[in-house]
Amino acid sequence: MLRGLILIFCGGLSALTLPQPGLCALAWISFAPLLRVCLETERRAAAARAGWLFGIAFYAVAAHWVYSTCRFAGIPVPVAAAAWLALSVASGLPWAALGLISSILGRALPLWAWPWACAILWTALEFIMERTTPGLGLVLLEYTQWKHLAWIQGASWAGPHGLAFLIIAWNALLAAAAAAWRVNGRLPKSLRASGIGVCLALFLWWSYGTAVLQRRAGMEPALSRGPASFAPERTVVVLQPNVDQYQKWDETYADRIRAGFDELLARAAKSKPDLVLWPESSLPGWLEEKENFYWVGNWVRKTQAYHAVGAMTRSERRERNSIVFFDPAGELAGFYHKRRRVPFGEFVPLRGVFEPFVGILAQMGNLEAGPSRPARLTLPWGYAGMTICFEAMFPELSRRSVQIQEGAWPLRLLVNVTNDGWYKDTWAPYQHFYANVFRAVENRVSVLRAANTGISGRIDPFGAVAARSELGMRGTLELRVPQTDPFPRGSFYSRNGDWLGWACVLLAAVIVGAGLLKMRRRGAILGS
Repeated sequence: MLRGLILIFCGGLSALTLPQPGLCALAWISFAPLLRVCLETERRAAAARAGWLFGIAFYAVAAHWVYSTCRFAGIPVPVAAAAWLALSVASGLPWAALGLISSILGRALPLWAWPWACAILWTALEFIMERTTPGLGLVLLEYTQWKHLAWIQGASWAGPHGLAFLIIAWNALLAAAAAAWRVNGRLPKSLRASGIGVCLALFLWWSYGTAVLQRRAGMEPALSRGPASFAPERTVVVLQPNVDQYQKWDETYADRIRAGFDELLARAAKSKPDLVLWPESSLPGWLEEKENFYWVGNWVRKTQAYHAVGAMTRSERRERNSIVFFDPAGELAGFYHKRRRVPFGEFVPLRGVFEPFVGILAQMGNLEAGPSRPARLTLPWGYAGMTICFEAMFPELSRRSVQIQEGAWPLRLLVNVTNDGWYKDTWAPYQHFYANVFRAVENRVSVLRAANTGISGRIDPFGAVAARSELGMRGTLELRVPQTDPFPRGSFYSRNGDWLGWACVLLAAVIVGAGLLKMRRRGAILGS
């Protein structure tokens, strides 16, 4: 009982590393109690339960805003609580798998190898979950270090799972050292050698990040709003209308919403922008409705700029969440359609069963996903890859959006448009915004973000937030985007994909298979 309460406490404590609390240092110690329990527990079912309890507590705290969002939408308390609990229980399953398998490996492997095996195992689990589930992306442990740019830089070559590998390796080392000390009163030489290896990996990772940031310091004038003669810039204006989510699809408010945009667009036109970004599902209705389509086209011609407009679209009997591209002449220049839909927001699984319970959250009907090959907005001075809303939580989607193809491009951008009005003033908008810091570093691109209620902003290719708006602010955000690209070839990760994730899946399969075979042989010997 006491051990279970300790694990629940440590799981909840680990969630405080994420935005908004940001107690990032806790991640380097808070996973160790779970791993020590898994190492010392002889019963595999108990180790799996320990991991599950830890994971449930982690997600219950990290995503407590799921309950708040349901309540904002008028969903009854029991249903909102059930949704929050169900998500936490499901999201805790990878931790249950970590508990079970790490316990098995603790008996099959020498102690010095166990921390490395745990790191490989978790990286494989994280990789699989990120690729196969429609979850919230909070499973990525790299997000625990969102405040510390030096820790983040290695993601440009190791991808989104490199930092998680190191965090688990360090925590598992602490767990192994505590277990060995309790039994022997000292640390075996082999474990000390393994500890030196983990410390060396951490030192090299940190040193690389520090060196990259020193390079950034030398380029500071070119990355910030420096003189145009030193760093030619493009002007991007982000619209942040701060429209109440629960009024957006009410026809009563349609004229008021368009009037609010009129004011923002008139303000934007004075800046003579090169690009205007609208947030997700900006329009009060479908794009194809005449009062929306011609209204947007008129404003595009007035501003004489490219526009990327978040809008709901209908074509060929397909309803989609889209970004619509307009050229300065007001002509349609293309579409990007959202590839990863939000469950119970843009489609309802088992609709006949769940629709009566989710109310307004199902108001978008059953939207169709866009093609897996993403469209880009091609500009005279570069191109912009696109993501919509929580697509930013999935590293592979952003990588595909900005992946370098043949041909020279002056500048690459990643644009994320979103509507976080569902979540109001909870942790969710902060978690969502800072995920884009990692997408910027992983792909070495500038990220531009337009959010209905905030947070909008620009993140440079080193992950530094160059400009941002406040949550709940209404207005425009003028961004100066330098045309100098410090990483014209992108990143190793963006060029080669998630090599570390694939490697850990393969290694985990080999390690687990070898461990089970060794235990089976040992059992046969003991049985004889």
